[in-house]
Amino acid sequence: MKSGDNPPWCIERAQVFVHTGNGDRHHLDNLRLDKKNENRRIWLHDLHGERLFLCQV
Repeated sequence: MKSGDNPPWCIERAQVFVHTGNGDRHHLDNLRLDKKNENRRIWLHDLHGERLFLCQV
């Protein structure tokens, strides 16, 4: 991949933990990037796609 003004991103893991004001808690994850699976990566770039979707687990 090339570097420059807008280089691609390599995502190896992404998790989001949300704690709402009313006490609800949510865990969002992309299970394709789970560390149990070796060599899991997602490239983000205008040539490959620019969005990563997370699901509630």
